[in-house]
Amino acid sequence: MVRLKGVGRVELGGEIYGIDAGQVFVVEPPSIPGYGTGGGFEFQLLDQSSGVYSLNDFFASAQQIMQTGNTDPVLNRMYSLFSSQARQYKIDVDREQMASLGVEFGSAMSAFSVNFGGASVNATFQEGKVRRVYVQADEVSRATPQRLSAIYVPNSQGEQVPLSEFFTVKQTVGPIVIPHFNLYRSIKIEGTPKEGNSSGQAIGAMKEIFNTGSYQGLGFYWTGISREEVKAGSLAVVIFALGILAVFLLLSAQ
Repeated sequence: MVRLKGVGRVELGGEIYGIDAGQVFVVEPPSIPGYGTGGGFEFQLLDQSSGVYSLNDFFASAQQIMQTGNTDPVLNRMYSLFSSQARQYKIDVDREQMASLGVEFGSAMSAFSVNFGGASVNATFQEGKVRRVYVQADEVSRATPQRLSAIYVPNSQGEQVPLSEFFTVKQTVGPIVIPHFNLYRSIKIEGTPKEGNSSGQAIGAMKEIFNTGSYQGLGFYWTGISREEVKAGSLAVVIFALGILAVFLLLSAQ
């Protein structure tokens, strides 16, 4: 997160968008602090296909919506923080090799999870707060897959066996997290209206893009301040009718 100093016009050079190791977005603050992570709208794309869509197909539909939205004259800067191709490590466990070495599966997995993932072992009271105590291997001891050879687990004969004897690490890609909304898999799409257009027009443009596209088995929902705006819009007729009734009663009383 980069905070800007002072008030004025700021131009970001093209080099900031050339960072290959991450994604860079310029996000305006929300119009109401606390509602959402930035200004504009929040569109939750929901997978209601009961498993028909694979995760890559689901993400491809979200990308299609964003590509269509970025060419719309009303919408601007549509993006999503979701990625289905994040770099990951996949660990295969050879249970037959583990059994032949006399190592219990539970002991091996416990040693691996505690050293590389951490585990809560206690709670302490400090400065008026309850703080959890976690144990985990030092950063250097879990920085690379090769460090598996430095973590040992005892076998049935009391011998120390390195985890690398039955753990194989491979590089793969996949989502870091699969978000859900209203029990459905979801991808949050964010964006802003172009200059000269209102947020209501942007919401209407997103509805039109979704309704005119072939997105069978998918649905959508609004979150953040967009949800409140949609709810308030549906009550406009009721509020207007109540206003007329109040004026009528006031004139009748006179």
